[in-house]
Amino acid sequence: MDELIGTEGRLPFKRWVSLSFQHLFSMLGGLVVAPLIIGINPSATMFCSGAGTLFYLFITKKKMPIFLCTSFAYTAPLLIVREKYGVEGMMFGVLTAGLMSCSSPSS
Repeated sequence: MDELIGTEGRLPFKRWVSLSFQHLFSMLGGLVVAPLIIGINPSATMFCSGAGTLFYLFITKKKMPIFLCTSFAYTAPLLIVREKYGVEGMMFGVLTAGLMSCSSPSS
């Protein structure tokens, strides 16, 4: 891919459709499979991802097109924390990590 498409640019329809399907399947893993593995209701992750995305778009004044989602990178640590401290401890860790991410100078 040699071309650079800015925030106001649009992909040709064929590329848009193929990338949309790729995005759909990658988001399925993050929004449904990862929460099921760690024991969270996928509808809660869908709501939080949607709310986080809307908040992010509001903060950036829609200049950064992005959809926020969960990551498989946190699966093992969350399972360990859930085993030791329960679901409440796991959720507290997720909330704390999110707050720390928002307050870091690099964000």
